[in-house]
Amino acid sequence: RAGIEWTPREWATASVVGFWNEIDDAIRSVRARDLNIVTGQQEVQLRPCPPRCGTVLQPILTPAPLFVRENLDQLRTRGIEADLRVRPHPRVETRLAYTWLDTKVEDSNLVDLDELPNAPHHVVDATVGVRLPVTETSLALTGRWRSRALVETSGTGSLSFTDTTAESDTSLLLDLRVTQPVREGVEVYVDFQNMLNEEAVDSYAIRGFSFFVGLRADWTWKGRAVR
Repeated sequence: RAGIEWTPREWATASVVGFWNEIDDAIRSVRARDLNIVTGQQEVQLRPCPPRCGTVLQPILTPAPLFVRENLDQLRTRGIEADLRVRPHPRVETRLAYTWLDTKVEDSNLVDLDELPNAPHHVVDATVGVRLPVTETSLALTGRWRSRALVETSGTGSLSFTDTTAESDTSLLLDLRVTQPVREGVEVYVDFQNMLNEEAVDSYAIRGFSFFVGLRADWTWKGRAVR
């Protein structure tokens, strides 16, 4: 791994990093073939009614993927990471980043897989942050564009394991955070996530448009700062 960082002005910083990794016996989570687990029970209405009425608990034997750990014979990853940060005004911060990634998988048990799933060749990240005068409200807009990639979800999202020969579409995710100070050390924030309601997979299934409100506070407890 090697890189260079350049700061031509106090308000501008640029960096470029190149990396090359050779990994033996890389551990990977894969779905155990033809194996599922019982996820719980549900209430089922008895029929006909009458004479038999009521509900019973019946196990659900629907597919719930069971994942196991598996080693790859060899894995190579290489790429370039570029980052540009510019602060044109004391109340405005911007960031633009680009990543190029190339992976190669060699394994005797995998015939159709020659690159790592969920590893797009191109990713662009952008952030714009603004702090408003008077109210001191902060707005942070972030975006991520991903090129196509082999799909293999981890099983932690709303999608189950899918065939590694399938590819995801390109995606653009936009998030917005609004932060409002209430008093010293206390602020309220609102997150708007996936504002474009994009259907995307990034190691896990991305939820559609959603938002939530939070409260954050800093205070000192016996001489120690706590958040």
